[in-house]
Amino acid sequence: MLSPGQKKKIEARGLTVVLGDVIPGDWKDIDAATIRERVLKKVRTGAIIVLHDGSGDRSETVKATPMLIDALREQGYSFVTVSELARRTNATAL
Repeated sequence: MLSPGQKKKIEARGLTVVLGDVIPGDWKDIDAATIRERVLKKVRTGAIIVLHDGSGDRSETVKATPMLIDALREQGYSFVTVSELARRTNATAL
């Protein structure tokens, strides 16, 4: 949740906050299969999946990414930009 001060600063800069709702903990010491399993367990239509690309060894996240893409496509999911997702869901900023 944002504080009123944070919200004011963000709005003043014309920015939009985007939060993820599927966070598998890939920054921890877990393997690609565990990352995949955690994402597939929590994903739903409209979900934003958070995977990290910095600060430490991200090799398992890199390995998990194509596995996730394949599995999600097999389940009928598609991938869109945040802007497209917001348009489709009539999301409101902040």
